[in-house]
Amino acid sequence: TGRGMGALIGEWLAQPIDMQDFLPAHVVAEDPIVASVPGFALFLSARDLARLGALFLNDGRWGDVQVVPSAWLDESTTRYSTASNVAPFEGSGYQWWLDEDFDTVWTQGWGGQFMLIDRANELVVVTRNDTGRRVWEIYEFRWRGKHGSYEHHQAIYERALAALADAC
Repeated sequence: TGRGMGALIGEWLAQPIDMQDFLPAHVVAEDPIVASVPGFALFLSARDLARLGALFLNDGRWGDVQVVPSAWLDESTTRYSTASNVAPFEGSGYQWWLDEDFDTVWTQGWGGQFMLIDRANELVVVTRNDTGRRVWEIYEFRWRGKHGSYEHHQAIYERALAALADAC
């Protein structure tokens, strides 16, 4: 296309779902020394990440617009590998962790950002930590016990489910 990844994500994803904080500069090529596979890091605010989760809940639709094909969402959240030693997950799809016990889809971002999507309960849970952007910072936060874990986020999700059940 001759255009950068940030510009394309802005046009094809951020604008159609009305992301409020996204800038093309928030898409950064990952350092080949750090990343085992070439790719990009996408820095999103909690509310923009929640919008992305809502897009998935709505099968790729935002209002009257089909932003992402629903078939691709199903394909991307299909289990293609088995997760070993990554509790509570049984496997993964295209950069999605799959918790088959709760029928939820998770993604984890740099430094402990999490998004959980529960289609059955129409629930998206987003948490963010400001734990830095360098590998050594992540390890330091883990060492000091400040890095969120899957268990912490599972507990938040279970509390959200309980609150949802109480409200209904």
